Amino acid sequence: MQRELRMWRIYGAVSTLAFVVVAVSGFTIARQKASFGTIDVQRINVVEPDGTVRMVISDKARFPGAIIRGKEYPFNRHTAGMLFFNDEGTENGGLIFGGQKNNDGTVSSYGHLSFDRYDQDQELNLEYLQDGSGQSTKLAFLDQPHWPITNALELPRSEWRHFAATHPTARHGSRCHARPTARSPWA
Repeated sequence: MQRELRMWRIYGAVSTLAFVVVAVSGFTIARQKASFGTIDVQRINVVEPDGTVRMVISDKARFPGAIIRGKEYPFNRHTAGMLFFNDEGTENGGLIFGGQKNNDGTVSSYGHLSFDRYDQDQELNLEYLQDGSGQSTKLAFLDQPHWPITNALELPRSEWRHFAATHPTARHGSRCHARPTARSPWA
């Protein structure tokens, strides 16, 4: 009987020790940083501990729509880039870029950096556009309206034209253009 009791005590001590070793090892591994030479991804979401998205880096295929307070609205951008979000998980600006040489040999290229007004679209942007022989470089200051952009995004696309006719839209402030000799199709 004494021998069995001693054996159970040893078993209990060894089991407890094994559990402690496994638990401590798990927590130690969780604290280590991962290090990679190269990472191939389609999209990276940088999030706060509470899950609020703060930045998205994405390829063209996985680029998000408009995100307002964590809710995504369909908005086709057909681009790759980076979006920045405020403390509420609402898009606050971004950097997009792209370009290609078409089958006929014409080149199209663009780069766009923007800063958004609270609850609205871009207030300030720096942009480069090229399409064939036309190109444009601009710095634009916009005065966005004071109604929340969700008022338009929550409508069916078929109602956007009527909404725009009854609500003030962005007014263009100062613009600085630098144009080469070829005239830009966006100017």
